[in-house]
Amino acid sequence: MIVESVETEQTWRGLWCHAAYQVITALPPTKGVEVVFAGYGWGLRATGNPAQAFLIHPTAEGREIGDLSLTVRGVGMQVIPRANCDYVQYLAAVSDVVETVTNAYLV
Repeated sequence: MIVESVETEQTWRGLWCHAAYQVITALPPTKGVEVVFAGYGWGLRATGNPAQAFLIHPTAEGREIGDLSLTVRGVGMQVIPRANCDYVQYLAAVSDVVETVTNAYLV
């Protein structure tokens, strides 16, 4: 029973890690910004100031709110609400969040 839950958890994390990858790599290239990977998260970092970075990653706590979270380095973490959206709509909403954070924080 415990093995099944660990396998289910790892599968869930792997699938949402891949979703984060899809969101980040679908963005148009931005000058001065590079793609980064850490743990189960994918994100962007300013090449001129590596301290300016953020990740999209599977939610650890608050999964009932949303499957993905945004962590901005030095600022904190926020779950991205799913709001009863289907998978495609949710990834579109996550993409909007990523574009907004990129334009407000990195560019």
